Amino acid sequence: PRESIFGPQEKYVLTVTSSQKGESGSGELVFIERSGWKIVHRTPISDASAVKVLWHRKLNQIFVSSADNQVRLFYDPNKSKKGALLCAGRNFQRSNRGDFVGPLSVGKIINPHALKSMRDEPTARQKKFLARKDPLKSRRPEMPVNGPSTGGRVGTQSFAQHWPLA
Repeated sequence: PRESIFGPQEKYVLTVTSSQKGESGSGELVFIERSGWKIVHRTPISDASAVKVLWHRKLNQIFVSSADNQVRLFYDPNKSKKGALLCAGRNFQRSNRGDFVGPLSVGKIINPHALKSMRDEPTARQKKFLARKDPLKSRRPEMPVNGPSTGGRVGTQSFAQHWPLA
């Protein structure tokens, strides 16, 4: 067994089986009675190994995934609620050719914002953003002077250092 879970009332243990690599076999869903550990029911799932099982308590539906990338759903139409029953009774609807809207059926498409005369005036925030991107309107400030004469001092040594203060 690969995975085992308890049923909603914990009366049954559900498990899925798988075959070993290289062996022929199919995945199965197995119901085991918890009180006597007897196999009550076996349901073949697919030719591939069954991987995981989930019994949804509220929906009363069993989901089984297998190694062939398929998920199977088991339910009782009388006892199950919602879930798969919402779409199980519906018929498949074929698409109507008249409902299709394609490039040939629409005709010429006009984009109103493609013309400059149709565009809205940019907001103050957008103008500020655009002005920042324009190199002529916004100029990067000059970097501070580095070197020996910065901060009002000329060089590292000067005559003023040696001048006596009164």
